[in-house]
Amino acid sequence: MIDIVEFQEEAEKLARSGQKYQDSGNGEPTAYWHESEEGPGLCLSILLDAQWLNVYLDEDSGGHVEFSSTPITSPYPLFSSPYSSLPPVDGVFNLGSEKVGAFLEQHDWPRNEPFNDNFPAPAPSEYEKIWQNNCPLYQQDIDVVTGGWHFPWPDGDWGDFIHSELVLWTLRDAEPWIEVFKKGDEYIVLQRGS
Repeated sequence: MIDIVEFQEEAEKLARSGQKYQDSGNGEPTAYWHESEEGPGLCLSILLDAQWLNVYLDEDSGGHVEFSSTPITSPYPLFSSPYSSLPPVDGVFNLGSEKVGAFLEQHDWPRNEPFNDNFPAPAPSEYEKIWQNNCPLYQQDIDVVTGGWHFPWPDGDWGDFIHSELVLWTLRDAEPWIEVFKKGDEYIVLQRGS
């Protein structure tokens, strides 16, 4: 049996580093938010790996990215600071140690089965509160994050991106929330909740 302390320790081993972006900070801006009139077009320009990634929304629920050597500026600069991103319960279930595997097997719960209220032990439910306190979606004044863990949306595709890089996730002016994932050399732009 795993208790909440052990479950949180497992989660902390899986924490991923990231950056959070806000409209105030020190130094030069590391991103620019682009206001748009509820439609397609440039959404965000963000400095990643010494180049600017520009995110464009398409008419449908997707989008595309383009790179530039200089920023496309706007009146809405953003400033970054580091943060540590804890995985959702599903991250611990899927990627936790053998101890987590034995815990799940004891409760007849496959590693890739999404967590829900039917789970018969309290630790995952108790951890979910800790995860929510860490998750940018539940915090104030964060416009964008890069890196870290992706959110388990009701769409049910969380497992599809477990081994992908979360390039960025927008929180400002949501909905829609915009996610950009990198799988190999491909960038995937998703609009959530639109």
